Amino acid sequence: MNIMSIDSERIKRWLVKVGRERAIIERATVLLRGIIPFEQLLAVGLQYGGVGWDFAEAKVLELKSRARRAGKTTFEYLKTLKEEGELRRLREELVLWEAHIEIIEQLIDLCKKYGIDTSMPPDIDPDKLYEDLEHMRYIGGDLLRHYIIYELVRVFGMRPPRNLRLPRTILEKLRVFGITEDMIRPEEAPYIDSAIWNL
Repeated sequence: MNIMSIDSERIKRWLVKVGRERAIIERATVLLRGIIPFEQLLAVGLQYGGVGWDFAEAKVLELKSRARRAGKTTFEYLKTLKEEGELRRLREELVLWEAHIEIIEQLIDLCKKYGIDTSMPPDIDPDKLYEDLEHMRYIGGDLLRHYIIYELVRVFGMRPPRNLRLPRTILEKLRVFGITEDMIRPEEAPYIDSAIWNL
């Protein structure tokens, strides 16, 4: 066995460990802030276009506040707006892009289908969910698909899909360390992503 593959394997294990530690912090933050699964996925989707986590979090807090005033969960509030044809008015009111509205619409459909709102149903089939995400026309494309799954695994304890992988952008970063796609098991992907996303 050559030394490079040993080093690469060691680095990969370290990245998984770092990612798991970050996931503990993220889960604690979500729990302390009372963030429900739908809101966390909404924050992931609203980062589209490189606007960042602070932007997405601020928009989710505003939507959460509006939902509370309406006596609904954030999911119920947005679902009602969509059903009444009023969702697009949020574009101007919250200064969102058209792409953000489309992502919100698709997240509503996804969460409605899988029963994701204030909690994660224990019987979700992660393989089916991953497949559905692949076939949905997400503006954020492959990256958003993976980030949604990663959040559900890391933060809400969903079992990882059997064929879960890392997106090309992350694999390119890992190549510097000699880590290849075939070295990464599906259950490691969400944690490697967490460890390396800001490098």
